[in-house]
Amino acid sequence: MPPPIRVLASLCLGLALAAPAGAQKSAVPPVGPILVGQSAGLTGGRAGYSADVRQGIEACFTAANAEGGINGRPLKLLTEDDRGKKDNVLANTRKLVEQDKVTALIGYTSGAGVEATLKYWTRRTCRCCRR
Repeated sequence: MPPPIRVLASLCLGLALAAPAGAQKSAVPPVGPILVGQSAGLTGGRAGYSADVRQGIEACFTAANAEGGINGRPLKLLTEDDRGKKDNVLANTRKLVEQDKVTALIGYTSGAGVEATLKYWTRRTCRCCRR
C-alpha cells in the first residue's frame, strides 16, 4: 500500500473510533460533512509550522473527498487560531467540541496547549478519553 493510502486509512479508522460515545445507531444515516476540529497557532511564533500542518490535513481531506469521503460524507476541517497561547487552545477545544460538534480533533500544534486541555478531556465521556 503506498504511504498516502496508509495515512488515509489511518485517518478513516481514527475518525470511526472517535465517534461520539453516546451516538446510537439510527435508521436514518447522518448527513452532511464530517467535522474535524483543529486548534493551531496560525499567528504567533509557530505560524509557519501551524500553516504546514493545516495544509497537510487539508491535502489529505481533499484526496479523501475526491474518492467520495467516508461513507459518502465529505471531511471538513474547522480550524481555530490559538495564537500559540495555551489558554486559547483550551477555549478553542471547548468551542469545537461543544458548539461546532466536531467528530474528532487533529493537528494541534502546541504541546503546552494540549496539556492544558487534558483536564477538560478527562471530564468528557468520549470513548477515546475514558480511564
